Amino acid sequence: MLRHIITLGGLAWLAAVVGTASANETDRSPLQLVVSGDGLWAYTANRTSDTVSRIDLTAGTVVDEFPVGSGPTGIAISPDNQTVYTTNRRDDSLSVVSVTTKEIRQTIPLANQPYDVIVAADGTIYVACVGKDEVVQVIDAKSLNVTATIAVDANPRHLTFSEDGKNLLVTCDAYDTTRWLNVIDLATHSVVQRVPLTMTSNLRGVAMARGNVAVIAHLNPNPFSPLTQVQQGWVNTNALSFIFLNEEPVRHVMLLLDEFTHYHSNPHDVVISPDGRFAYVSCGGADEVVVIDIDQALALIQKTPEEKRGRLRSQLSLSPQFVTKKIPVGRNPYGLAMSPDGARVLVSNHLGNSVSVIDTASGSVTSTIDVGSASQLTELRQGEILFHSAAICFQGQFSCASCHPDGHTTGLSWDLEDDGLGNPKNIRSFLGVKGTGPFRWQGEAPTIGAHECGPTVSGAMRGPELNESDLAALTAFVTELPLMPNPYRGPHGEISEAAERGRQIFEKNDRCSQCHATERYSIGERRDVGLGPGRPDDIALSDSDTISRNEFDIPHLLGVWDSAPYLHDGRAKTLLEIFQQHNPNDGHGQTSNLTAEELQDLVEYLKTL
Repeated sequence: MLRHIITLGGLAWLAAVVGTASANETDRSPLQLVVSGDGLWAYTANRTSDTVSRIDLTAGTVVDEFPVGSGPTGIAISPDNQTVYTTNRRDDSLSVVSVTTKEIRQTIPLANQPYDVIVAADGTIYVACVGKDEVVQVIDAKSLNVTATIAVDANPRHLTFSEDGKNLLVTCDAYDTTRWLNVIDLATHSVVQRVPLTMTSNLRGVAMARGNVAVIAHLNPNPFSPLTQVQQGWVNTNALSFIFLNEEPVRHVMLLLDEFTHYHSNPHDVVISPDGRFAYVSCGGADEVVVIDIDQALALIQKTPEEKRGRLRSQLSLSPQFVTKKIPVGRNPYGLAMSPDGARVLVSNHLGNSVSVIDTASGSVTSTIDVGSASQLTELRQGEILFHSAAICFQGQFSCASCHPDGHTTGLSWDLEDDGLGNPKNIRSFLGVKGTGPFRWQGEAPTIGAHECGPTVSGAMRGPELNESDLAALTAFVTELPLMPNPYRGPHGEISEAAERGRQIFEKNDRCSQCHATERYSIGERRDVGLGPGRPDDIALSDSDTISRNEFDIPHLLGVWDSAPYLHDGRAKTLLEIFQQHNPNDGHGQTSNLTAEELQDLVEYLKTL
């Protein structure tokens, strides 16, 4: 079977993209890559140029580049090596590209935000769609028709086949304290196992080791620990999970990649050598690939008493027992691909615009292939690099993208000490944030740069004080992060009948329309909406203004469909819960007099914003 694992991690979708290979002044940003079955060619999905690059692995150079859809993320190749498939996240499509003609044979409409793609030995195509639909779609190789749509857990990310090829594994990075591994029976197109991965985040690559053991790359967050514990390494560590699928019940054991003074931040993709001995893990925040001796890792798990295996996830002293090499590669590595003979691992250096070629025998990079970049490093690009780099955090433990993958959110609530301990706040998305100040949940940050990004790096992340140019770059990047296209609107912005009824309710309800006014759906003020205190004391601002401990910033509503959980501490899992369970005094709009149907219409409208 042909398999490829697609990773995205903390990527941001900048609006400036080009669609042809002639735009030589454009950063390609190779996100994922795949190697042909004969081992002669590699293909990269180039996120910011909307293209695929074809690499001659014998010559070590790009020989072709051809356009695909908007925002390509995943890439796979047909069993006959004649067709390349890319998932295009921004336009909800799959590009089917002929390697011979370098042209798109067909564009297949898919569910919202197709993310990962994998091809079976018989040519059947499987796509994970990460947006509102949260499904895996099955596409027939001959007709190129979608033949099945399988509902899975929230935020499906990555795909791989089981050892026998009868099952498909899907990592589901749900915005909650529990993420999931779903196992799909390919004969029945149904989920037959749901494996909970408690207290994990940023679930990304998954690969199969011998013995039907799934290996998953992810973060190990500890949001219940205040960020005063960063120096101890107890806040956001980086890990692999081993899922023993043959056991009943299925066993999940986590091992940290990190050491006390060296952290392998933002693990994303995983590939395993053909002999099953070694796993290669790309670490996007550390600009490196780590090599894992799988036998040693499994031996460590087996010799640990069963009742103590849960503690392995908190031990920073164990990784030297199974991490055999740390290989520096290019900037912000994400996708990995193993050559069929196992002699080489290819690494897509997403923000380095290059592919590193690792010789597996020596464990070193033997060549670096340039796939094309802009002639100058722009301020936005520099900000993007800083956002995804753990170099700005104490000991390189985590990056901005660790809490804001895709510039978005993990859905977790963290206890930041600047508002007093014991007041966890939900991570807010940066998507569409431009013009929505003040910032933070209680509006204590007038600007997003000097009052949010800067203090977070030097404070919560215990990193260095950013110099003026770096702060300006990071601010520019965060400020310009666009929203994803809204799947609740039609191609011309049209909304459903239910949403239209909800719009009328919203606009006639003074408490809705007055606070969430303007095109950003926020007036930049604070209100006490009956949620209780957000911190122990009032906040005295430098301009003599005072924020009551019970006041909260009126959040903008743009992209609210995709920003669960809701309210400052994430207490509402859905938009409907806000009104049904957390609006006793109509502080979130006068909804106590609405029927159940009217409430649902209101929610349908909010999803369209």
